[in-house]
Amino acid sequence: MKLVDSDDFRLLSVDHVARLLSHDELGVRVENDVVGILHQWIKHDETSRRHHVENLATKVIRLPLIDYSNETSSLNILSNLDYEDSSSSSSSCQRRVGCEGVLLVAGGGRICNEDTDKYEFVSRAQTYDAYDDTWTSFPSLEVRRCEPRIVTSFGVAYALGGRTIDFDGEDDFKSTCLAVVERYDPERRRWIDDVASMSTPRSRDEIVCCANRIYGMSLAHDEMMCEAFDPTTGTWTPVASPGGGERRLENGYILSSLAGKIFAIGREMSSGKFGHMTYDPSENRWLDFRPENHVKSIIDSSSIFYGSIGDRLYIFSNGRLQVFFDDRSERSSVDDDWSHSFWLKRTYGLAADSDCKRLFLLGRSLTDGELVLLVVSQDDDGRVKEWKESDWLSSNFRNAVECAVVDRSLVLNVGV
Repeated sequence: MKLVDSDDFRLLSVDHVARLLSHDELGVRVENDVVGILHQWIKHDETSRRHHVENLATKVIRLPLIDYSNETSSLNILSNLDYEDSSSSSSSCQRRVGCEGVLLVAGGGRICNEDTDKYEFVSRAQTYDAYDDTWTSFPSLEVRRCEPRIVTSFGVAYALGGRTIDFDGEDDFKSTCLAVVERYDPERRRWIDDVASMSTPRSRDEIVCCANRIYGMSLAHDEMMCEAFDPTTGTWTPVASPGGGERRLENGYILSSLAGKIFAIGREMSSGKFGHMTYDPSENRWLDFRPENHVKSIIDSSSIFYGSIGDRLYIFSNGRLQVFFDDRSERSSVDDDWSHSFWLKRTYGLAADSDCKRLFLLGRSLTDGELVLLVVSQDDDGRVKEWKESDWLSSNFRNAVECAVVDRSLVLNVGV
């Protein structure tokens, strides 16, 4: 973006501009920046370059990624485009490297209030930008809580459920599960609770987003409460549950969205077998419980973190990153070729960036105990390609965090 203001850029030929602005690794933050760059190049010699607008715009600008709510004068160059004709000729809808999502971390930790000499819970939020390896402050949740489920739907970030913690002393505390839902409003730059609450309080492992709908599913209780939130209507509606109480899963089960379906992975109460139940949103029904031997090593852990990319579910437990495939995959089990060890002293969260095929692991380093972030990149087959370690600068989170990948434009609107 700094080079755009130089004479070297303004004097580029039309062919050079076309090659440059259509590149997947163009160093921009949002696709609207490409419109602004093209606008500057045209304005430098508008008389001779005006007739290139339509051809260049349809070739280099990824029109479905444009945010038209962010009105700028440069968007005027798109006003006369024939979108039906341009949709087939424009570049792919894949985000550029510079437009990758960023990691949002929300939660809190215990501090001692110097005035009252009592322990209390504080709430914090931060974002991490892997593009330039920087942390930025972000508005904290209005409702103080730990381990909320953070999800995004239609580009909107939601914080659901979690627990409040009240401290009676250094080690004595009571925890209350919540049903509240907040969404982040980029115009007001704060979280607001104008979203309907869930019908029942839920922990983060009972909430998952699938195909832009948010599901709350409590499967460890006698009455299995399952519901779905439609962001377009702002309402929660009941959905099918797996069946009777004999189908309950023991505490410790996890929910994940995988290839357009929802997987509940755990131990069946009646049989004691490990496996998964699958919910198909398109048919509003649960498929049979399917035992898998390798699931036991995943579930028998005090801390389980997971994220999905395409048809793969990545599960991190006991210092080991493993891959669980859906039924349509050629492989359906985990072996040494599809796992990798990261020796963290303690893990606090995992998030998946589907567009960039990478994972974020938050935790404490095994060597020095410092807070660290591991950014894990994969190849096309889902294997670990490379990983790098970044300092996690905040000490306000402890172990009470939740993280998710959110749209970069949402973070840029914070203005901090």
